[in-house]
Amino acid sequence: MDISSLSYHKFVNFALEEAQLHTTLTPLPYQEKVRSMKVKDEKTVLHALSYKAPKIRLLRSLTIDGSSSMQVLDFAGIPDPMFDIPIFCANFFTIPSLSIIVLDLNPLYDTRTWQDYKEKYYLNLLPLGQKYAELLPWGEKITSESLSFFSPIVIWTKYATNQFKHDILFSAFMDYFKAWLELVDQALPETKSLQMLHNKEAQHRYLTWRAEKDPGHPLLKKLVGEDLARDVVRSFLFEGVDSLGTKTFLDYFPQYRREDGSINQKRSVIGKSYETRPWNAKGEFIGGSYFQPLSWNLQLKVALRAARELAFLHSAKTKVIYRDFKTSNILLDSICDHYLLKQMMINYSKLQSYNAKLSDFGLAKDGPTSDKSHVSTRIIGTHGYAAPEYLATGHLTTKSDVYSFGVVLLEMLSGQRAVDKNRPSGEHNLVESVRPYLTSKRNFFCVLDTKLEGQYSLGGAQKVATLALQCLLTEARYQPKIDEVVSALEQLQDAKDTTKSTLDEGKDSFKSKQTIDKGHAGEAQQMWEMERLHVLDLQRPLFSHNCEDIPSENFHPMDNSSEESSDLSDSDVDEYEARSYMNLKSGNPKVKRSSDIYRCPFCVGKKKLVYGYKDLLQHAIGVGSSNRSGKVKANHRALANFMENDISVTVPSIPQLADEDKRPLPTPKPAKKFVWPWTGILVNIPTEWKNGQVVGESGSKLKERLSRFNPVRVITLWNDEGHTGTAIVEFGRDWAGFKDAMAFEDQLEVQHHGKKDWCASEVKSSNLYGWVARADDYVSTDPIGKHLRKKGELKTIIDVAEEESRKMEKLVAYMKDQLDTRNRQLRELELKSQEVDMCCQKMVDKLYLTHQAYNEEIQLKQWLAKENSTRSSDDNVNKMAAVPVSAAQNQVE
Repeated sequence: MDISSLSYHKFVNFALEEAQLHTTLTPLPYQEKVRSMKVKDEKTVLHALSYKAPKIRLLRSLTIDGSSSMQVLDFAGIPDPMFDIPIFCANFFTIPSLSIIVLDLNPLYDTRTWQDYKEKYYLNLLPLGQKYAELLPWGEKITSESLSFFSPIVIWTKYATNQFKHDILFSAFMDYFKAWLELVDQALPETKSLQMLHNKEAQHRYLTWRAEKDPGHPLLKKLVGEDLARDVVRSFLFEGVDSLGTKTFLDYFPQYRREDGSINQKRSVIGKSYETRPWNAKGEFIGGSYFQPLSWNLQLKVALRAARELAFLHSAKTKVIYRDFKTSNILLDSICDHYLLKQMMINYSKLQSYNAKLSDFGLAKDGPTSDKSHVSTRIIGTHGYAAPEYLATGHLTTKSDVYSFGVVLLEMLSGQRAVDKNRPSGEHNLVESVRPYLTSKRNFFCVLDTKLEGQYSLGGAQKVATLALQCLLTEARYQPKIDEVVSALEQLQDAKDTTKSTLDEGKDSFKSKQTIDKGHAGEAQQMWEMERLHVLDLQRPLFSHNCEDIPSENFHPMDNSSEESSDLSDSDVDEYEARSYMNLKSGNPKVKRSSDIYRCPFCVGKKKLVYGYKDLLQHAIGVGSSNRSGKVKANHRALANFMENDISVTVPSIPQLADEDKRPLPTPKPAKKFVWPWTGILVNIPTEWKNGQVVGESGSKLKERLSRFNPVRVITLWNDEGHTGTAIVEFGRDWAGFKDAMAFEDQLEVQHHGKKDWCASEVKSSNLYGWVARADDYVSTDPIGKHLRKKGELKTIIDVAEEESRKMEKLVAYMKDQLDTRNRQLRELELKSQEVDMCCQKMVDKLYLTHQAYNEEIQLKQWLAKENSTRSSDDNVNKMAAVPVSAAQNQVE
């Protein structure tokens, strides 16, 4: 496919024209240097533009035009650090078979935790994001490292290159750029110097990541050489990385540091990925992780292994306090040797997987020596995991690690993070919000993670909850030692309810997700074999719900990181793809077997060999955009290109229906109506004539007989003659009551004592018959119908659900009003408190001034008194001196 018509120059021209309507652009000199660079590939041309403007520190674009083989656009608008405006980002990469697209207003601050920032900039843009989320669907896997740099309106997509999608992308680019310019126009400068520094550091962190991990770097190296490519990246694409701050890449992302101090060049160091859009239409982060949460047994196994490692650190021989025990510091090592990897398909038992290992000992501290009970140290650690006693006193003991271990157990039970600002106010801290439930045997199940339902017994879960509660006791002296924790977990793992093997669990869970058709048994087995390979992920974080705690960010979704080593460099993939495409065009290897049967020539050893046209095209595009090796991706991209451009597909005609087949569609059946509150009917209750009337079994006895169905009450029906031999069974008004009622009916139907059996059989047995009351029972004229009309009403399941929904909405509205009222009252109290504080402050200031004036007056009086005293004394001395002189003169005379 010739993609020269899909050039991105019109994108850049539109952006410059639109920007000039809002501000004044001033060219920057570095663009001339990029333009003058000589490209090794004479077919490829670089186009560079770079400007600055008021409020905009850098507005630049780099277009790589490879004519019919490649089109690339890297466009960015970076604001002045005086503003916390998002960064406009457009990264587009197009070759004939595939387009990879990222378009976003990258937030300076992670919108998953900075709710105020999300509401400030993205709340009004959510409809725009939702519009294009439907037109340009989510582009498969993306690592969690990328998400801190993405916003809820990000467009991350992959598609087979075509003009239609290109036009949609241009529309999205225009809308997003206009929205960004409006944010720039409305932005007000920061007045606080501290916030300006935060903005500057956030922008520098973003640029540092892009400059080091930018996926376009290999392509630039191929075009202009390594030295010039690095200069273009740091001085042109991400100008400011060397001037906005002094921190290095490893300062911001220490998890990439190798033992020798160099940078780990892997695209990602975190295993968790997102296969679907992790934000909903309201911009709320919902996750949608690619990996399923670890099963209950695996999490228990990991917790036990981690506890043993802590016990080793706390032992008398080692005496080390870990001080930073948390889920993100527990790594899972699933490595097996090369031989076992080959043999894995036939021997599951040799595969060693999910062995927990502690990492990051940077905060570890030697334990107390001799007779000391603790180590005094400055308070550092991770919020949410640190023990309260340590935070209050700075006294570090082994019980500090025990408390952190309790937090991890709580995360395992609940499936929630230790600290999450997205939870309601007052529930940000998991321990504080969940502790009341752990103390109640009736309520502790409210804490349990719903994703793990059916994988544990309530008894086993309760023991883990009790152990977590003991570890989380506020006073360290009452907490168990880590050895005691290990013993408790060992007993749990040995218990009957937690002995299911890991691989059996994986297979069962996979079978529950897939419907295995007999005609596709081979394909299903192949998919299960692929599922088993999932356990080879190296050092995946412990619990999938907490992978966000790891402080690392990956910017670009083209880093859907697989650790699979590539047998081709990035620069050679396109060339290999071209060779493979030419081979396919020459007919060797052969793809089309018959008019509607195709095969993939590059997946010979796979179970599925035969495809339809659409299935094979989807297979080729999927593998070509996956994280497989370079050769595999290149071959499948060539296959997708070959099928789209060189294979003609005949669309079968739709046969016309005969007149007798043109029957009207059946009208849908009306929904069944039940008597609500949920009610059952019992008939054929044994009766007898006694003392002039008919008597029978009482309602209380019937209730005891039906106790397994949890009836609320059983009412026997009477008439003038006495007991009618019928009764009404009332069940709970909630959905649990409906479930009990249906179980009651099902049980009697299994025993052939249901309504059909009662109506159909002429000779009744002596057993009870029963069913759930419905519309025909409600309208009957017998005592049963009269009672039902008096006590209940007819409703469908939908009616009951809608009514409950309305009640819930009313309750939510009422609670919201109450909350608003309380908040308003709280604000009024705060204002009054501020007024009182101001009055008190004024009084204090006035008192201070009065006191100061008084002191000054006293000091003045004291000084005047002293002066008067000194003057009087001097006068007296002078007078005393004058007396002898006068006497002497008199004597002389």
